[in-house]
Amino acid sequence: MSPPRIVNCYHKECFSGIGDFFRGSIYLHKKCKEAGIDFSLSLCNHPISKHLKFKHEDDCDSSAIHDIPSAFCETDRKLGLSGFSVLELDKIFNVLKKMEGGKKFVFSNYHEVLNVNAINTMNHINSIELNKDICEWFKTNICFSKEIEEAVNSSLIFEDFNVIHFRLGDTNSFTKREIKSDIDKDYFLSIMNRQEKKNTIIISDNNELKKVFIQNKDKIPFPIFIPHFKSSHTQKNTGVESLQVSENSEFYTAFDLKLLSMASKVTGYSSYYWGTGFSCWISKLLSVPFSCKPFMKEGKLYKY
Repeated sequence: MSPPRIVNCYHKECFSGIGDFFRGSIYLHKKCKEAGIDFSLSLCNHPISKHLKFKHEDDCDSSAIHDIPSAFCETDRKLGLSGFSVLELDKIFNVLKKMEGGKKFVFSNYHEVLNVNAINTMNHINSIELNKDICEWFKTNICFSKEIEEAVNSSLIFEDFNVIHFRLGDTNSFTKREIKSDIDKDYFLSIMNRQEKKNTIIISDNNELKKVFIQNKDKIPFPIFIPHFKSSHTQKNTGVESLQVSENSEFYTAFDLKLLSMASKVTGYSSYYWGTGFSCWISKLLSVPFSCKPFMKEGKLYKY
């Protein structure tokens, strides 16, 4: 009989972006290895599965998924999500270790990095080097659809490139309120002027910012390419009011993930103290050099 297995499942009702899902999967892989339990991932309950899969996925009905962050919301929250996640996962692992087979479907975004003091989180994430086992597992098992492979390959104008990811945040980029028209052009151009002078693809949650870069291409001292202006969130339920999700959000999310997987180096800039999980964790899992920086102006954190 095969050993018991835990399956981390990304689904359309969870509160997290796909970067948070990858982060939680790293922790689960480590715990499974320590406990002698099989590990796998599943995207089958999320629309992105049309464009991104894992080999040998374990399908399940969404009702079978034990969504740990959702379960936390039903408690009195005294422990905090991190503490609650650890206790829930310990319970699950203790049960699985006593079983001779069977599977447990969960959604978890927990990783120890969430326990780091907020002011140090970005530097701590930058310093993390993942175990070779999880990187090899991920590289072997992740699969992009033929449609994504063809779309990316047909649009690329560079063979060798860096990626810069600008994460301005859900409120600034995905809410129904009027898009901010006061993007500080000079500030963002100053960031670009500090980069390595190499062919560069820019991705961002903010489509208006991407337009600013295109309009000022001649002021950037190296070639840039922005493949689309259709970024959107993969989830409707993130705690941000009036969040908009486009109908084809999963296509362009997978498209950008594919670009990240092909980069020589990824640099993220984020308005969040934990950086940007979207570009961070897939880069680390695929052994693409990654670093994230806060938005700074005149020696101070710069907020929008």
